[in-house]
Amino acid sequence: MKILLAIIALVIIPPLVMVASAFYRNDLPWTAPPGPLTRLKTYISTHVARTAEQHPYPELRSLHVRMPAGALRDSLTEMIDRLGWVLVPQAAGDDIHAVVTTPLFKYRDDIHIMLRPLADGSVAVDVESISRVGHGDLGTNTRHVLDLYRMIRSDPDITVLP
Repeated sequence: MKILLAIIALVIIPPLVMVASAFYRNDLPWTAPPGPLTRLKTYISTHVARTAEQHPYPELRSLHVRMPAGALRDSLTEMIDRLGWVLVPQAAGDDIHAVVTTPLFKYRDDIHIMLRPLADGSVAVDVESISRVGHGDLGTNTRHVLDLYRMIRSDPDITVLP
C-alpha cells in the first residue's frame, strides 16, 4: 500500500499540479463561449492560437484599429520588446515575427502578427502563436495573443474599433 501511495505521490500528482498551475497562470476566460469543456479540450489538444474575423472564441477575433499600418507596426515592435519577446528580423512588409520563451520549460513559441489594411482605412490585426514543441499548450498561445491585444488596447495612440 505504501508503494502505491508513493507512486501516486511521485508520478501522478506532480504532472497534475503542473497542468493546473499552467491553466491558472494563463488566466484564460473559461466561462466565455464556447464553454469550459470545449476550451479544456482545445487547450489540451492544440498547440496553436490563431485569430480570425469570426473565431468561435471571442477573445481570438481579429482586432481592428484606426492607425496607418506602418505606424502600427512600429508600435507593435515596441510592445514586443516590452513583453520580453524577441523580434525576428525579416524582409520588408508590415508583418511581424517574434519568438517568446515560456518560463517553466523554456519552450519557444513563434508569434506571427499580420496587418491587413482595410478599405475603410483601418487595419485588421491577426495573430498566430504556435508552439514549436508538443501537441497541447494548456492555453499558453492564447495567453500570448491576449497579452498582445491587452497592450494594443491600452496604448493611447491606437484607436481600437468595435
